[in-house]
Amino acid sequence: KTKKINSKLSNILLCTLPKNNESDQYLFNAYCGLSRFIKHDRIETDLIILFQSDKIVNMKGVDRTGQTVKYDFLMPRILNLFHNLNFNQLLTITKLANSMRTQIFMPIYSYGRSYELYNSIANIIESSIHSPLSDLDYDSTILTIGIAFIPKILLNKSNSNTFEEEFNECVRKKFPNLKKSYFLIVESDENSDRIDLLVLAASAGLGNIIEPIQSGYERYKAYINDLKLWDENNL
Repeated sequence: KTKKINSKLSNILLCTLPKNNESDQYLFNAYCGLSRFIKHDRIETDLIILFQSDKIVNMKGVDRTGQTVKYDFLMPRILNLFHNLNFNQLLTITKLANSMRTQIFMPIYSYGRSYELYNSIANIIESSIHSPLSDLDYDSTILTIGIAFIPKILLNKSNSNTFEEEFNECVRKKFPNLKKSYFLIVESDENSDRIDLLVLAASAGLGNIIEPIQSGYERYKAYINDLKLWDENNL
């Protein structure tokens, strides 16, 4: 409906998949729910950012006061990154995803990393790429988008192009078949050198993440088909 009102609006969806060891019915529901947002004639979503619930609950970080923070603090921070993007930035992201025929993105999140300590965007990515919020498929990743929350005082000391160059160089090394990368900065008024960085990695297909819930979907589908409780054509 929003697309009909304004075709330039960007539809960005954040989805959480159940644990792989959940019941077949949970996995079936997740698979069906996700399939409704994959582009087809009925519903159109520009970007789907896919999280895995077991990875979310294990999220940890250290805030500006040195206190440990968990997912209930960090997930709103991720949402806040999107909230602070302007219209043109959002439009650029969705146009880029559409042009690359990608829709589902796997997130990598770094919270409150000291630029003075880590010395580069590449080192910040390195600190979190081994604990992504969804399973990454390095070989099939063709598009990466970086959204960085950077204090103005840090931007005044360093050229913004430096951050972009560090990002592009890093993701090209990490993803051997990468075709395109895009980096954007959200300025903050914080009086520190702390950077929040969200990296979104998109594959040419659904990647490995869908396989565990698909097996549960197939098992439960066979069960309810035998009982004649479901018509796949009405999904």
